Amino acid sequence: MKILGAAAVTLLLAAPVSAAVSSSVVVAVQDRQSVSVVLRQPAELVSVPLAISSDRKDPAERSAEVHRALRALLDDVDPETEIVVRQGPISLSGRRGASKFSLGSSYVPPSRADLNLMMELKGRDIFDCASRIERFVAGLTPPGEARYELGEVELAVDDPEARRPQLLQAIAADVAKTRKLLGGAAKVTVSGLEGPVLVRQVSDHEVELFIDYELAVDLK
Repeated sequence: MKILGAAAVTLLLAAPVSAAVSSSVVVAVQDRQSVSVVLRQPAELVSVPLAISSDRKDPAERSAEVHRALRALLDDVDPETEIVVRQGPISLSGRRGASKFSLGSSYVPPSRADLNLMMELKGRDIFDCASRIERFVAGLTPPGEARYELGEVELAVDDPEARRPQLLQAIAADVAKTRKLLGGAAKVTVSGLEGPVLVRQVSDHEVELFIDYELAVDLK
């Protein structure tokens, strides 16, 4: 018997505008359950991806305009709105492409900026938080030919790695149960426990935290 887990995750590692949210937020994805041990909990944040782009034909002008549009957005963020801006998403799944470039003779200035607008839920309605973010973006005036494009509303968890000890304890208990059910002749091995704590959205307000581990049972 072999149990395989597969999932996607986005890590947002740039410095936040608000200190209320840590530097290790994980955005949940909607994915099938692939491991038996999960921890279910309410989501802590609403996250809406935002892409900033420009229709300028010249690459340098396009890059400069995207930078101005980004600066205009950051300047308009009022702490009283409780909107947190996260820049520089790094995708471990390919769901949203990672921002990668190298400096060299062929370097082209980036002509698009991807970030996330977040709000802590604090017991509030998810759709209300998403609407506040949408109204904030709708009130922005992008410079020149730049534009702001919002993506789908997502849920997120602040610092899911803090739950790793609980997950490892639960996985150990599950492995012990499997060994007991199969008897002493079965060899049970676990791999992948060093992987990150991932987050999967399971409803409009709840997420599951899990490690994408692999459990292999040899009955020989």
